[in-house]
Amino acid sequence: MKHGMGVRAIGARIAVGARAGALSAAALLCAAVLLVGCTSAAGEEAPASPPPEAAEAPLTEAQFIGRWQAPEPSNREAFVELTEYGIWFASDGCNPAEGSWWIDEGGLRFDSLSVRFTIGCHEGIPIPDALLVNGAAELDANGELDLGVFPDERIVLERTREQGTSLVGTWVGPASEASLTEVVFDAGGGVVARTPCGLNRGTWKLGRADLAGVDRPFRRSIDASFVPSAGLLRIDAESIEVGDCGGDLAKPSIGEGSEYSFRFAGSETFLVSALAGLDSAHPDPDDLPGPSLAFHRIG
Repeated sequence: MKHGMGVRAIGARIAVGARAGALSAAALLCAAVLLVGCTSAAGEEAPASPPPEAAEAPLTEAQFIGRWQAPEPSNREAFVELTEYGIWFASDGCNPAEGSWWIDEGGLRFDSLSVRFTIGCHEGIPIPDALLVNGAAELDANGELDLGVFPDERIVLERTREQGTSLVGTWVGPASEASLTEVVFDAGGGVVARTPCGLNRGTWKLGRADLAGVDRPFRRSIDASFVPSAGLLRIDAESIEVGDCGGDLAKPSIGEGSEYSFRFAGSETFLVSALAGLDSAHPDPDDLPGPSLAFHRIG
């Protein structure tokens, strides 16, 4: 009996040892395949951790710069163009408009800083009004620009050009009744303005005008000779050369170093009014700049 009991005890120790060895082997195997998943004792695969949600890519200016129009056969004279300078210009097909644009945490935003004159427009598309009233837009799943509903229809535009109008190039505008000013804006930020009797060199920067909270009663008058625009052009003069300006000749009308109210009147024309000496908070009507000077692209 004692011998038999001893045999049973030894057999029990052997069984326990074998079981422990099997568990240790299973643990080593589980550790070896940790990167690809581990199988439980019941043969079920352990659930993998869910991947982190991909962060939504932020909006960029490059997604919006360019010209946007309603799909054909809509009026192709109706458009909005967003430039790299944070200013836009547009038309409902008949009436021009312009303002500023930017991107914030809420998306694409629009504002207008000037008076717009309106006439009836047959088959026009109220793109400018939608921008002014809704003040925002978004890209839809098709990459089209959704301006929202105005007045009772949703306005969705397609991108027809990915480049906005640039100030870089050669332009001509008035200097006097007998002479013109040629001005060249280069891509490096340099500007040269010349007439037969003068030469101005300097640097330039174009961006959005900040007229928020400015008391400008003349903005509400359609008889005003000067209406502030959405753009602000700054020219810092580096050198000014003046020759013999006798007769009807005149020095350049731009480029001596000043800030200018600026707007694009299409892709081939811009208008400026010098703001030097203007008290922007409480302007005296006698101190207002004269009518805007128009410059036209020649190269």
